[in-house]
Amino acid sequence: MLVMSCCVCVSMLPSKRSEQGMLPGVATQRREVVAHKSRFNTQRLWDIGAAILGATGVVVAGLPKIIPHAPPWLSAVLIVAGMVVELASRLTKWPKSRAQWTATVDALLLQGPPLPTVAIVDPYDLGVFRSNIAEQYSLPGQHPPYVRRDVDNRLEDAFKSESFVLIVGPSKAGKSRTAFEAINRVFPDHKLITPRKATSLADLFKLDPPLDLNPYPAVLWLDDLERYLDEGTLDSKMLDDWREGSQHVMVVATMRETEHERLRNTPGDIGRTVRLVLDRATEIRLRAQLSTKELAETQRQYPGQHIIGGIGEHLSAAAELLTKFQDGYSTCPEGVALVLAAVDWHRAGLVRPIPDSALQTLYVNYLLKLRPMEEISDTHYARGLQWAREPLVSCAALLVALDDGGGRSYQVFDYIIDYIDQQDEGSDESS
Repeated sequence: MLVMSCCVCVSMLPSKRSEQGMLPGVATQRREVVAHKSRFNTQRLWDIGAAILGATGVVVAGLPKIIPHAPPWLSAVLIVAGMVVELASRLTKWPKSRAQWTATVDALLLQGPPLPTVAIVDPYDLGVFRSNIAEQYSLPGQHPPYVRRDVDNRLEDAFKSESFVLIVGPSKAGKSRTAFEAINRVFPDHKLITPRKATSLADLFKLDPPLDLNPYPAVLWLDDLERYLDEGTLDSKMLDDWREGSQHVMVVATMRETEHERLRNTPGDIGRTVRLVLDRATEIRLRAQLSTKELAETQRQYPGQHIIGGIGEHLSAAAELLTKFQDGYSTCPEGVALVLAAVDWHRAGLVRPIPDSALQTLYVNYLLKLRPMEEISDTHYARGLQWAREPLVSCAALLVALDDGGGRSYQVFDYIIDYIDQQDEGSDESS
């Protein structure tokens, strides 16, 4: 048994292979993987020890009933034999148990296991828009320059003192990048939890053994918070548990202004549940229009770019996409029909991207409104899809194709959603 225990301990030791030559982020992630395996092994060793002690107690307690006059040495022999059998059985199942746990967590997390620290995460993996225009100003091995915003100091103070911070602003105001840069300044060495889907959230905090969230607080990243509220996977009790529990979690979330207003005005029990969540947030508003100070910093960081609206709007070429969409009514009506169908899918409360099959079915009605006499064929769908998916210089497109393993689906550019919402509101007021 001593030999077996030694083998287990040796297998838990981290590899001595040199980390020289590794990039800092890679070396850090490698150490995290080793530490994660060690923590899992330690937890399982405690579980095995508890099981062995329990089995031993049963053997010792039941022996007099089975063999009334058993010699004392027999108890010792049976105890050792039972411990060896139990240990061998548990160790045989151990690798499979760890593999199952890892597979479960991998399906729930966008990044991990183990959980990465904030400093080594690529913000583009978190929802920050990747712009070809901005990439032209990047130094080798670095992300595009970040323009300090007027709200940055307030954001940092909120992260240090509050447990739930929500950044609200117009589409393409720079919410995600601003939030990420702020937590990277305040909590660079803390763990970052990024659910793969809105439905993954609750299961991430029911794992056995649980995720390692040290050092506290771990940061829970909820970009586009409306996805979690619409799915009903986040409520006020969860927020209270994260704030008051032994494993403290700080929530960082973003939301567009139009979604914030919609959810605030949701009627019935669902609306009350949503408002209880939103009322617990410390809200920071981010404007799309740059202040004089922000504009001067933008011109310094991005010389040659003539920014009229917001920096996110400019770098994502939102205005150009809007022009393309408006021109499409005459140049590519089948493409406009696809975009309109995808927009209404979202406005109907279906927060997941629209599946290809649903888009192909729904767009027909929109195209018939634009071209009542048109003979619609598969060629129309293919041509419209090519037009809507064609990116501009910034990589932005009206429709973005996604594939999460369940088939092809499409996400509509959120700036266009807000534009159509505003158009409809204007039509209602004029009528």
